[in-house]
Amino acid sequence: MVSLAFWLFLAILLFATLVLSRSRMGIISALVSLVAILSLAGTSSLRTRTRAAAAALFFLAVLGLIVWIGSEPVMSRFETLGQEYNLSGQNRISIWRDTLGLIRHHPLLGTGLGSFPVVYPSVQTAFLTLLVEHAHCDYLEVVSDLGLPGGILVFGSIFWVLAKTVRHYGNAEEHFDKAVSLGCVGSIAAILVHGLADFNLYIPANTLVLTIILAMARSSALPRTASVESFGEHCTGFEHPER
Repeated sequence: MVSLAFWLFLAILLFATLVLSRSRMGIISALVSLVAILSLAGTSSLRTRTRAAAAALFFLAVLGLIVWIGSEPVMSRFETLGQEYNLSGQNRISIWRDTLGLIRHHPLLGTGLGSFPVVYPSVQTAFLTLLVEHAHCDYLEVVSDLGLPGGILVFGSIFWVLAKTVRHYGNAEEHFDKAVSLGCVGSIAAILVHGLADFNLYIPANTLVLTIILAMARSSALPRTASVESFGEHCTGFEHPER
């Protein structure tokens, strides 16, 4: 019970900090991640009352922190959303529409990885006086760079790892394996949602973190016997210390 209280405290602190960062997609993706974690954790061995009490305490504590520190900056950030998208031709939707034009022109091979800032002016209709470096949508930008086959390969692989991790969580017996799988599912869900309106995969630090999370998720889902045999094959050149 003490460990549950400790991790709940950390989660409350981190989530409240994220909300107060005023990142709209960050808040939305965190909520989706939280829903995914709570939904998956609903199959855990914890009693229903314990799960419900922990979830209620989490949301009440986060709300209390936000009200105590001040919620006005966060609310004003979301209020500007309608104003931004009322400007015709000067919002993310306009960039997405132009990016779809790039995809139509180069559907199979794309324009080349990292070429978006160079080729976008050929279809640019938004922010004509500015340099648009990203499509503000990972899905569209990856497809425009690598083509439809490349985009399917990239995101298909991520969703495949996600599905495998969800399945492994249901079959795992050890608490550590369940915790790793649960954390990976929440993290992957958050980055996939955040990528709908941002360019996380084109930020090296974010890409590195996602790669590590995917590797953890895939390795935790592998059967233990397969992992041990694979490790043994790579260590055939070493002698057993007892020999």
